[in-house]
Order: sequence, then C-alpha cells, then structure tokens
Amino acid sequence: MLDVENGCLWDTWIPTTAYADRTLAVNNAYYIDFDNTLTYAPAWTELHAGCPSTLHIYRVIDGVDTPLTTHELNVLAWNPIAAGGPELTVHTDDFTLHGESWTLKIYMESTHSTVQARQGIFQWTIEFRDRCWDHNLVAPTVNNYVKDLWESHSLVFNQMDDTERATYNDCAGYSYTLEY
Repeated sequence: MLDVENGCLWDTWIPTTAYADRTLAVNNAYYIDFDNTLTYAPAWTELHAGCPSTLHIYRVIDGVDTPLTTHELNVLAWNPIAAGGPELTVHTDDFTLHGESWTLKIYMESTHSTVQARQGIFQWTIEFRDRCWDHNLVAPTVNNYVKDLWESHSLVFNQMDDTERATYNDCAGYSYTLEY
C-alpha cells in the first residue's frame, strides 16, 4: 500500500510580526476621535505553503473568545482578504468607549493539520480614552497672600497650567475652588 500525503497534516502557522499584548497608540491608549485610523496587518509564516487555512478574529471577554458584535465591528474594520494580507483598522468617535479595554485575538489556522502548532495567534489589547483625561496639569501656585484683619483679603495666584492646551485647544472646563 502506498500512502501519499502533501504535508498539510503537519502544517503550522507562526506569527512573524509582534503585536503581543500591546496597545495601539501613544501613551498606551487609542484616543477617541483624535487618533487617525490605525491599521494593523499581522503576518504569519506557513510551514507547508498552499495548505487550506481559515482566519478568525475574536474579542476575549472573561477569558472566552467571543465573535465580534455589530457594535465592535463599527469600531474595528476587519478585512481578512486585503491585498497585502489580513488587516484590522481601528477608528471611532464614540466617547462612551472611554476607559474600556478590549483584548483581541486573531487566529490563522491550518484546516487539516493535526499538530498543536496548527494555529498562529496574535493577541493584544486596545484601550480607548478621551484624550482630555490625559492632559498634564500643573497645579496653581500662590504668589502672595495678604490678610488685613479689619478690611480685606487678597490672594494672588498663578492659574493652573495645562501643558498641552496650546496643542489641543478643545479640552476645556477648568474651575478653581478655594478651600480653607
């Protein structure tokens, strides 16, 4: 008896780009309605080229791989058949996402392989933030305090400084409270 095989039973997928558990933008956050659309194109190396395979994306919720919901697909555009390979793009103006962290997994799996390494997996976390929450504020300082016991009080201070306000002028709403 002659047994002919094409190697697909031992096929493996190995990730070749590094996205392991990282966030998508500066300061470990994706800034809502400010960061440009971010595109990630994970890449794999296949042991036996040409073997059939499938590609899946999931959000990890409480340790369980869960298919993306319609709401998540409005934020994450997933194109498994892009010309240069699979692509995931991120863009949103939904400020209700502020403070949420989404852990995502992309699986490339050899359909007929029986070995444990038949799946190449990318996993990373996206943290959504309103960028106004991350401004660097410098506390106000008191320059001079004069108290006339019979007449008046004078408190001169340098106002709080927002070190990023010159660059991002649309974050506002600062107020001062004098506590004594």
